[in-house]
Amino acid sequence: ITVRLGPWTEVVAGLEAGRVDLAALAASSGRRTRFDYLAFIWTLQQAVLSRDDRGTAMPERLTDMAREVVAVEQRSVMHDLLEELPEAGRPAMLLVDSPGAAVQRVVDGNATLALGNALTLGQVMREHGPTPLVKRDVKAIAYHFATRTGRGEEFAWIEPALAQLKENGTFTQLFDTYLA
Repeated sequence: ITVRLGPWTEVVAGLEAGRVDLAALAASSGRRTRFDYLAFIWTLQQAVLSRDDRGTAMPERLTDMAREVVAVEQRSVMHDLLEELPEAGRPAMLLVDSPGAAVQRVVDGNATLALGNALTLGQVMREHGPTPLVKRDVKAIAYHFATRTGRGEEFAWIEPALAQLKENGTFTQLFDTYLA
């Protein structure tokens, strides 16, 4: 088994093309038609980020963003979920290629909000240095190991293996070391 980290768009493209066997993915309606979802891994918070001087309340839900310009990573689960909103309730989307680019659009004033994984947005905020930004969690999303549709049976061993890692504490240790 080889484990590689890479840019989100490359991982999903590799999964779709068969170059990547498994990826940790959140589900959306569109993704469920393209991938087999296997074992549940974890739940990650998704967050919204804005300038702290915006003058209006931060949205609490995706449906509260209709009048916003949202910077969101293309092909991310949050992009998919925004696309699934009725057109009248959908914010204007500024598609970017990374969470860092989404944060930069808010800092520069080109977007009113950035939307994405709370851990990633928090890391980008720390790397960016002192900024007039605030973050609010908006949605908890379950992530699963996923593979291309039709390949799920090849990976039936994953769920019992993951259960064993969780039972003996290894999973929590790895999560705390690399994702917390």
